[in-house]
Amino acid sequence: MSDKKKITAIWIKLALSDLKASNILHEQKQYRTSYFLFQQAAEKANKAYALTFGIVEEEGLKSIGHNQFKIFRKVILDQINKLKDQTKGFNEDPLISGTVNDITKLALPKSRKNSKISPLSAEAKVQSLNEALSNIDKIRNHDFVNMTLSDVNGLYKIYSNSQLLNNDLFLHLKIELKKRLKQRDYYLGISLFSYMRDFYFILIAFVVCSMVTIQHSTLTRYPEKGRNPLQIYTLKLPLIKKQLLFMNLLEEALNKLNEFNNEHKFVKSLK
Repeated sequence: MSDKKKITAIWIKLALSDLKASNILHEQKQYRTSYFLFQQAAEKANKAYALTFGIVEEEGLKSIGHNQFKIFRKVILDQINKLKDQTKGFNEDPLISGTVNDITKLALPKSRKNSKISPLSAEAKVQSLNEALSNIDKIRNHDFVNMTLSDVNGLYKIYSNSQLLNNDLFLHLKIELKKRLKQRDYYLGISLFSYMRDFYFILIAFVVCSMVTIQHSTLTRYPEKGRNPLQIYTLKLPLIKKQLLFMNLLEEALNKLNEFNNEHKFVKSLK
């Protein structure tokens, strides 16, 4: 295992350890500290994601700090720069910039209302990427502390709906591939789709968990504007009521990320 993979594995293990401790504290009704550790787990998970997919190197992690969206911001900025550097077509990565943009639109009602399907021109791609950047920046000012139960459920539904869609696509794909391909090609096709499905799942899980934790790195630890964290993080807070659902989502995504860091089964199937 390379040094990079070893470092990434440590970040994943630390995130899983924080989640385990957070679960224990939640059971003991220590909600403030539990949520702080959930935030820490999400932060470490996103840094492990950035290392796994080469978004940043280890020395670049310090610049991210507690702002998990800096990772997705960097991906989008890199794509904008590549697009500006090339005179011919450039295919943006829909699984990163597109997904982040779609999810932030769902979290920001005004963005959702004004969203349009972009044509495939270079100008439209830059506009779409800039829109994604704008939505990410708005996340910092959006209130992800005093969300209603309906809002929290809506964020979780982003994940559950994507899973239903993926499962339906997977079943349809299996049927179609079996009709059209030889056995070896069929299994390769299934493995490839499994790879993409896991990648997409990890991305959605990490973006959603970033949203519900990004504003809690300080608020869980210190009084802010006269507010007592012990009085904020109680079962009356919808985020606390649904916290375990998001933590289970993050744990599953971390375990899948660990497969990518080691060697995904699709990559093994090519050898």
